[in-house]
Amino acid sequence: MRPSRRGITSVALTDINNKKEIFDLIYQIRCNTFHGAKDLGDAKDNQLTRVSEQLFSKPLGTFLGMG
Repeated sequence: MRPSRRGITSVALTDINNKKEIFDLIYQIRCNTFHGAKDLGDAKDNQLTRVSEQLFSKPLGTFLGMG
């Protein structure tokens, strides 16, 4: 993860019951997956992005009350 403008340099899950930590962790994994260095012409990168979207869609939607 590269440093952000918000000054956050890492995300940690120290309390499984802390909804903010859970959301921050899911969000960081999602951002790294979708916005990390990928080549649009690389079949493996494209497959990773498709599979990740499927994996994140339900849990993130449920967490946000949309699923």
